[in-house]
Amino acid sequence: MQDSVRQPGTRWLSDSESRSAPRAGARTTSARSDTRILIVENEESNRALMEQILALAGYAYRSAANGQVALALLEHEPFALILLDLTMPVLDGFATVEILRSRPHLAHIPVIAITGLALEEERRRALASGCTDYLGKPFRPAILLALIERTLAASGEGQPQESE
Repeated sequence: MQDSVRQPGTRWLSDSESRSAPRAGARTTSARSDTRILIVENEESNRALMEQILALAGYAYRSAANGQVALALLEHEPFALILLDLTMPVLDGFATVEILRSRPHLAHIPVIAITGLALEEERRRALASGCTDYLGKPFRPAILLALIERTLAASGEGQPQESE
């Protein structure tokens, strides 16, 4: 149940976004709640939107404001998937995924690049750098959720693997 008071820096989904996002009770919510997703996004409003979409869909999630914080979280907590912004301060998405792929105990985690860099050249660069898939901003919640489910199914994940 949503609180009636919205926290600063967050936004509720619009009516159209809310209708297109699956509800927490839809399909395999119990399986989804065991699937941990890491959101790496420096813009607070974008991070809050992704958090709300994942919560409504029943996924467990954590958030990081940059790649450096994300890599620290990944060393201590298991995640089945990473939603990664490419343009961030401190450590951007390209450098983050490069480091991630160089660490054998983390290299298996699928990464979906989510970025405002909606150019074909940037999509190719993201995929070449080690991202599993790519989604441009702005996006529709239903598209994000479909991409998450497809990526998890293709990776055989659905459940996080414990860090070694």
